[in-house]
Amino acid sequence: MLQGLGAPRGALVVMDAGIATADQILWLRTQGYRYLVVSRERQRQLDALEATALTTASNEALTIQRVVDTHAEEVWL
Repeated sequence: MLQGLGAPRGALVVMDAGIATADQILWLRTQGYRYLVVSRERQRQLDALEATALTTASNEALTIQRVVDTHAEEVWL
């Protein structure tokens, strides 16, 4: 589908967790695409010392943490 649409290498593909299988992600990586996907994991531990507090445009308070997985070459938020 991406090739049929003419999506260039390096394009960002946004996927729902329902279609983001390991095979789909592997294909994206080997073809040179970047991806953003909701994790299938239900909950991750937040390290309060590494977390950042922010407020959204709708004035909602959030706490996020950026985790770099160098082995998988992924960044988790």
